[in-house]
This record gives sequence, structure tokens and C-alpha cells, in this order.
Amino acid sequence: MRRNILFALLPTMLVAACSQGAVYPVPLDRARQILCTTDLPPVFGSYAPDVEIQANKPSEVTWIVRKNGYELMRYIATLSVAGEGRTRVGLELKGAKGGPAEDVERRLAENSSIKNLYLMAMEERIASAIEGRPLDMTKSYPALRAATVANVGNIRKSLDEAVKASEELERAHLQSLKRR
Repeated sequence: MRRNILFALLPTMLVAACSQGAVYPVPLDRARQILCTTDLPPVFGSYAPDVEIQANKPSEVTWIVRKNGYELMRYIATLSVAGEGRTRVGLELKGAKGGPAEDVERRLAENSSIKNLYLMAMEERIASAIEGRPLDMTKSYPALRAATVANVGNIRKSLDEAVKASEELERAHLQSLKRR
């Protein structure tokens, strides 16, 4: 089992270790302009958070992810010249340290597979926007697999709780029918 987990996490660990940012064949100003209109990747499911894009610095674009008005996390893209007409885009993800969602930064640090999934999905969103092509979420599949394997216990627990709640509703419904 541990060997399977290691192999599932390996692609994500390699990307995280080697990633200093992708280089795109566009000038920095153009890359920044594109990123200022780039939305979040579809990794939040039905969660549908709000996003605010800030570009207060010439070499940085920040996506602030909020739910019910409270910050959960932020993606920070750092742009730098990587040669004539070329831009390097580095990306980091920082969780909020307070608010109703509590310490998201700590939870992301404790669950690096989820953090890597969010990062890989956003990196693909950025690449597709700058390259002018459709988003290819299959590029996030290795990170999705790693997150699934790493969180299978939590997933199983959630499913067990859902089944238990469903059974309790069914019992309550049957009891109410008997009373009639």
C-alpha cells in the first residue's frame, strides 16, 4: 500500500520540486494582461467560491479566493522576463490563517496532495490562457490521483457518514408512515 501511495505521489512531488515557473513566448506585459482576465480552474466542484483578481504590482497577479466574503486562499503568480519576448510565470498558493475556515494554510501544509492539485490545476489554467488554447484538465489527473489516494480514508469516512445519514432518514420516514 505504501509503495502504491509513493508511486501515486511521485509525479506531483517531481512537479513541485522542479517547478520554478513555466516560460511562455509572450512579453511580460501581455502575459500580465492575459492573467488579469483568467478565472480559477474548475477544481472546487459545487463549492463555487468567489474570486477577486488583483494586479497592483507590474510583476504579480493575485487571485483571492473567498467564500461568503471570507478569504480562504490566494494564488500568487510572479512574472519575470525570461529573454526577449518571453515571460516566466511562477505560482504559489497561500491559505488564509484565520476566519470561519480557520487556518487554511496549516491544512494545506498538512495535506500537500490537495495543495498540489490546486496548484497544478491553476498552472494549467494559466498555460491554456496564455497559449490561447482550451483548458486541459487531464493534465491535473496525476495530482488528482495522488490527492485521492492520500485522502481515501477521509473519503471513506465521508461516504460512511452519508450512508448512515441516509439510513437514519429512511428509518424516520418508515416510522412516520407506520404512524399514519
